[in-house]
Amino acid sequence: MALVIGNGAYPDADLKLNHPVGSARALADELRAKGFDVVSGENLGKQEMLRAIDTFIGKVTPGSTALVFFSGFGIQASRKTYLIPVNAQIWIEDDVRRTGVSVEPILGELESRGAGVKLIILDASRRNPFERRFRGFSAGLAGIYAPDDTLVMYSAAPGKVINDADDERSTLVSELIAQMRTPGQTAEEAFTRTRLAVSEASHRGQVPWVSSSLIARFFFAPPGPESAR
Repeated sequence: MALVIGNGAYPDADLKLNHPVGSARALADELRAKGFDVVSGENLGKQEMLRAIDTFIGKVTPGSTALVFFSGFGIQASRKTYLIPVNAQIWIEDDVRRTGVSVEPILGELESRGAGVKLIILDASRRNPFERRFRGFSAGLAGIYAPDDTLVMYSAAPGKVINDADDERSTLVSELIAQMRTPGQTAEEAFTRTRLAVSEASHRGQVPWVSSSLIARFFFAPPGPESAR
């Protein structure tokens, strides 16, 4: 099962993001081709995001692999990461907690429904567009306290931010899709090699962050006869 959301059109922010929608479409197509049941959305408000999350969680069965992808603005508040809907109006830090969607409760729901491997990909390590309104703010995303059998990738390390290029989709997603197509490569290997590829492509200007508590092995592309020997 997969939840894929790309939020790029934020009326209350200074600029529109170029990557999120194209990145979400490309990843959703790739996941569907690999047999994932994908719940996807573009430029979602708070209630639309919550409905998409509920639909996704409702499809999760014990032992299933659950993947969550979000591209857009993510903001750190009180050492937690919040995914920001396009209709969020944020003036103070309390507004982040009120209008944002926290990642940890999603993981908690997946765990309570018995999901097996849990994959979290947050392409949201962008500069807080509302920081000029805050007295103080924390840059980048916060680390996630994840249950066992969880693999997490951020587009940059916690507390770090990156600048977007004008491409249709992010380098992170392009490199991840390439790695997902490699037979016999575990999800953990795919995420690690994505991190290395993005770092090299950006001349270390962007170094994604990967955190793993995986116990089970999951393959986006199963091993072929030769690699299985």
